[in-house]
Amino acid sequence: MAKNLIFLVIDSVDQQRLEGSRRRHSPAPFLHELRKNAIWTSHMFSQGPYTEAALTSLLCGNDLLDGGGYLQRIKYKHTVLEVFRQNGYETFVNHFAPQVYPSAMFAGANPMYHQSYYVFREFWDYRFYYYAPLFLEGALSSQEISMLKDMLAENLEAWISQLTLALSGDPSAEILTRSSSLRGAAQELSALKEEHQRFSADPERYLEELFTQKERHFLFSFPKRTCDTRVPPEVQREVRRRYLPVFERIERCGRKNNLRNLRYPLRPALQSLLHGDSKEALTYHNMYRAAVWDADLFDRIGQNYTTFRASISCRGYFEHFLNWYDHRSDPDRPLLTYLHLDDAHTPETFFSWDSCNFDLMDEEMAAIEQYLDHLPRGYRGALTSDLSLLYVDGCIRWLFDQLEARGALDDTAVAILADHGFSFWYDPIRSDYWNHFHRELCNPPFLLWEKGRAQERRRGYYMAKDVAPTLLDVCEVPIPTWMTGRSMLDFSGRDHALHEYMGPGCPDMNRRPVRMGVRTDRYLVVVKARLQEPFSSRELCEIYDLRTDPLEKHNLAGHLPERRVAHELTLLASRFEALRRNFNTMPNAFHDPDPYGARLSRAAFSPVDSACAARKEVRSNDPQSL
Repeated sequence: MAKNLIFLVIDSVDQQRLEGSRRRHSPAPFLHELRKNAIWTSHMFSQGPYTEAALTSLLCGNDLLDGGGYLQRIKYKHTVLEVFRQNGYETFVNHFAPQVYPSAMFAGANPMYHQSYYVFREFWDYRFYYYAPLFLEGALSSQEISMLKDMLAENLEAWISQLTLALSGDPSAEILTRSSSLRGAAQELSALKEEHQRFSADPERYLEELFTQKERHFLFSFPKRTCDTRVPPEVQREVRRRYLPVFERIERCGRKNNLRNLRYPLRPALQSLLHGDSKEALTYHNMYRAAVWDADLFDRIGQNYTTFRASISCRGYFEHFLNWYDHRSDPDRPLLTYLHLDDAHTPETFFSWDSCNFDLMDEEMAAIEQYLDHLPRGYRGALTSDLSLLYVDGCIRWLFDQLEARGALDDTAVAILADHGFSFWYDPIRSDYWNHFHRELCNPPFLLWEKGRAQERRRGYYMAKDVAPTLLDVCEVPIPTWMTGRSMLDFSGRDHALHEYMGPGCPDMNRRPVRMGVRTDRYLVVVKARLQEPFSSRELCEIYDLRTDPLEKHNLAGHLPERRVAHELTLLASRFEALRRNFNTMPNAFHDPDPYGARLSRAAFSPVDSACAARKEVRSNDPQSL
């Protein structure tokens, strides 16, 4: 029988945070226990600094920008989910933010359970905001306009499909319907279908209306659906009454420890003011305030109790998965389980807030109290964030106990990692705290556990693209040739790690320089370079000497001779030239509309893309749908 795989991705956790304050007090004790039977490394690096970018490498087994820029990079890639499905696996996947992540990112997922409802505001902010002025100025090419049309069409269809599934009681919408009301959903669905008809009749005119009206457009009028029915009001009141002393203690500890250990970034803030950059100085100030205390904690536990999260808690996800697992129609079929856990992200969830089980919450609060009792004198970090990781760690322990009781771990490998690191409210405080390649944001943990496996710590450098081939290899599934990552089962690592992405917004590579970084034992070097120009014209942005400056606080660019980082620049040049060669055949350069079709041979995969199949199913079940 083929081996099962459980793939847990904890959003926004860095290796330093996992280890705990000064490596003496980890908020993830169970994950440390699992290392005894795992391949693990503290040198795993994400290529992109936020979820969508990081998942591109993680799920596809390729370098981040190999498939193009933001508009197209997923469209021309396959996922590890597809490969498992092609090899007979059932794939259980939970998925959030359908308005942000393209459907192709989760191609092969079946079933796929929706974690959160569609939010058009997020689609606008992540995808269309950047292009609005360019469209109105007539600065976009015909192919860019065509890609925007395709993107909006896909998103409207995904929105309609999700509401249709929820209203019909489809199992894939079970998480949504059990935690959120469907008040007004039928009217919303009807209005969306009318909007899609208007869009289909004249897509370019519809784009013009959207880009002109912006937030005044009708699509912005739909309400954001959250967990508004999960917790009865009387339970909310009892939570606040029962655990108020714990919440107040968290506040006191946060103020005392963070204020004592964080130093105000006076020098960079003053330098920003002297150079006339008051916005950057204000960013430093606001980040310092956030580092001292998570000011909205009591708002989240108070009047915003049911709306601060758009999806259920970690414990809720695990309970949902186990219920599905216990009632599988074909228990002999090998299973790939992909669970993306958002509890450790901002805003953090450090207890099962959506539960009505006070015995469970009593245990979780006792664990928090014990953690606070042993908080080290030299504690650094964001307390509520560490408590959220403590909570997720406890949930993972419970999941393991449940699977062990079912005898499910004997033939199962478990991979646990993060998509990217955590940069919010740390020391040192960065002026640009989520669009950089500093270690805290790009160094997630990784471990691969199996019952009876001997501990094996890997000290070479690994990249997110190595995860997908590793998962296939441990399950003895053939690794496709199009994956450029290496399996960690027989790969001792590199002497460096590469980073690359396009910056915030939604531009393709023809519009913005590529931001690239390389990390070695000695240096972190970051450059900006346009693919239309040779590497010699690149801008050297950052150099950090990791031996003398492990926190990466002192940028030596312009002060350190380039010959000192010649090795690092050679590595960057090599990657840049590979990207540049591909750039001339990418759709971003407006040549071949499907340059990767032949190389990746998508037609060789079966079944058909799950997103397309889902659309067909919606159409067949609802004659009035699209």
